[in-house]
Amino acid sequence: MPDRPFPIVIGGPTGCGKSSLALALAQELDGVIVCGDSRQLYIGMHIGVAGPTTHEKRLVPHKLYNTIHPNRDMSAGDFVDDLDKAVAEIITDGCWPIIVGGSGLYLRAYRFGLNDV
Repeated sequence: MPDRPFPIVIGGPTGCGKSSLALALAQELDGVIVCGDSRQLYIGMHIGVAGPTTHEKRLVPHKLYNTIHPNRDMSAGDFVDDLDKAVAEIITDGCWPIIVGGSGLYLRAYRFGLNDV
């Protein structure tokens, strides 16, 4: 086990078991689950996005879910900025950041960066 937690990223389509895996890892590693989905970020987007349940939120901390007002424009760059801040806070707290989502663009932007064009 490393001395310092590093972000774990779990991606894939809706219904493939990402959330269950993240929940199990978070419980085992003292982790915090972080939204990596472009729709679960938005306040009020509950239908059709398979966000975390109230029970799951009680089991382990969750960050960035339901935090963006639907009128706010959100880009992949904005997402990376918000995610970087959340991950830094989680690591500073000594916990393990576990990023979960089905938004390939957002997860790729986080993992590989964005073009400077």
